[in-house]
Amino acid sequence: MQVDFWRQKGHVVEIFCTNFSGNKSDYGFKCYSDFGRFFIRRDIVKDLSSFGPDIVYFRYSAFGFTLLKILSQYKCIGEANTFEVEEFWGLFKKYKRIKFFLLWLANKYLRPIIILKSKGLVTVTHQMAIADSNKLYNKHVIGIPNGINTTKYKTLKRPSTDSSTQLFFMGSPNQPWHGVDLIEALAKELPHIEFHIVGLEGEGLNNVHYHGYLKSDKYMKLLENCHICIGSLALFRNGMDEGSPLKVREYIALGFPVVVGYEDTSIIDSGMNYSWFKKVDFKGDSLAHIAKELDVFCSKSKDFVVSEEDKYFFSLEHTEGKRLSFFDDVYRLQGEG
Repeated sequence: MQVDFWRQKGHVVEIFCTNFSGNKSDYGFKCYSDFGRFFIRRDIVKDLSSFGPDIVYFRYSAFGFTLLKILSQYKCIGEANTFEVEEFWGLFKKYKRIKFFLLWLANKYLRPIIILKSKGLVTVTHQMAIADSNKLYNKHVIGIPNGINTTKYKTLKRPSTDSSTQLFFMGSPNQPWHGVDLIEALAKELPHIEFHIVGLEGEGLNNVHYHGYLKSDKYMKLLENCHICIGSLALFRNGMDEGSPLKVREYIALGFPVVVGYEDTSIIDSGMNYSWFKKVDFKGDSLAHIAKELDVFCSKSKDFVVSEEDKYFFSLEHTEGKRLSFFDDVYRLQGEG
């Protein structure tokens, strides 16, 4: 959706994607098998050279010699989605797996090389943009939240006559910042509310239902009968107080009120105080207090449907215009040579 928007604005865009299988992309991306960071992938470098980009925009990844080669040859702008060092340290402390320790080590000591060789940095939150770990390199940095094409989503949320309240969460295993343990804790405090968790397996409680991995048609069917959606509740475990996850934008595009555990960058940009957007603070408030607040929010928002007007600040129209302007600024400031 991002690429479509950039092309509509007159830019020529090509995506170069590595994955473990090297399979062809349904979207026409150039795909390459990802089998090591310790040598230069000549095929990627050659294809990139044939394309001849003015700007290379890349999602931040751990150090690799192919990336180092690209950084040395082109004006590159990185996109940072989290505090990588804090995230991998948190994963290592929780799971005690050597791979998380090695990823922490690599990011702690090699990340500066990637940032120093980049011409600019886009972060998905303002908090990250002003963080010392990004500002100390004296690079062009901007905070731009994630956005989606909200017009491609049909409103799914409908007012319901059902007396029970159904909450929906979608996540992935081994991501403690999602706060699934906190959802279970809330469920114990609110036995009259039903919680549905997609993407993870679990035993659950009487009012917590784990559905495991579901394809979109299956989880959309489940979502049709829900009233409110839950985003990540524990980003503070990654040292973050602000976020802009794509899944929360999808919830909103589908018309659902949401509950999250952080300040949302798009809400900050909007300057609005939306009644359908609830932030809870597990770092500062007691479980009992949060449960009481959530109960009141559910009562007020159960039948609320987010309007098309309120979706604007979560849309590509808002985010990608800012991103393209930043690309232009970096290109101009770095010179055309």
